[in-house]
Amino acid sequence: MFVEAIDLIEPVPRLSELLFEPSPEDFGSLAAVSSNVLAIEAVQLFAAGRRQNVAIVGPSGWGKSHLLQAVSYGRQSKCLEPCPVIDAIDCERRSEQFDSPHPLLLDNVQEVLDKPKMRQTLRAVLAARAGQGHPSLLSFTAGRPTRQMRAFLPGKRAWDIVGLHAATSHERLQVLRQMSEREGLCLDPRLMRLLASKMRGNGRTLLGALKRLKLEGSEWTEPRQILWACGILNPFFADTGEWDLRERIARFAGEHPLAVSTTASADLRAYLLIRGASLCEVDVARFLNQTPGEVYFRSLRFERALRECAATRQGFALFLESLVEQIVER
Repeated sequence: MFVEAIDLIEPVPRLSELLFEPSPEDFGSLAAVSSNVLAIEAVQLFAAGRRQNVAIVGPSGWGKSHLLQAVSYGRQSKCLEPCPVIDAIDCERRSEQFDSPHPLLLDNVQEVLDKPKMRQTLRAVLAARAGQGHPSLLSFTAGRPTRQMRAFLPGKRAWDIVGLHAATSHERLQVLRQMSEREGLCLDPRLMRLLASKMRGNGRTLLGALKRLKLEGSEWTEPRQILWACGILNPFFADTGEWDLRERIARFAGEHPLAVSTTASADLRAYLLIRGASLCEVDVARFLNQTPGEVYFRSLRFERALRECAATRQGFALFLESLVEQIVER
């Protein structure tokens, strides 16, 4: 029951621990799927010294920066010379890295392509490094390699230009599984399918959703926990026109036999929206066309009925399972 939910959730980490002390971005934290496997293989060969010049091209948020960080982290873990990832727009301030024989890792190189002076300077640097046999790994944010990118790369035939693509719906599910394990989260398969199929955005969006859940707990497998997770993540679905958690809950509650009367139906809806999904009381009141005080009182009344009546508790457990199925599988 939701009245016990807070007591059953284990102590959670501080926000600073989640946002400012992230897990190491190594190759093991990447989910290899069809859309990124060629890029992962190319960067691993680069890290092993078997490729000298590699350019990764792909959309934002699907792992290009992660690949560069994996090379940097790999060198650090092996106690090799530090090799930081440099944002290309800051390359003039980090010019000390240009003459180093160690790998040059440049992110967001597309940002300098429309800046003639910076573009020419960086192209000259890359040409000099290639001539000296010094390795360089670049990332470009774009849907595919462009003529402008190819023209920018000096001695372009000496470069491995590898595409990285946005994950498909099936691949998003694989990525979510990998991320969940990495974050120490246990998610019900139905909840993961919901996130993979209904949540828009890129890999960073998915990771942000998982970290938001992690602030509240690590176990998200029981029906009450799944409903709570849907409420917590409701803002992530805000731009999805087909998703309205309030409407789904209210409609199902009004049609279910557990709501034996108009009063019971109203109490059940208020309880599910406020206590179950933890939605904002003011928003719930506006949605139900009631006052905040009224929806709060109704939620308390249904909570009291759960405490005092074993038959109500039993019926509610079955109802909750059906509700979750309706929400996540529809």
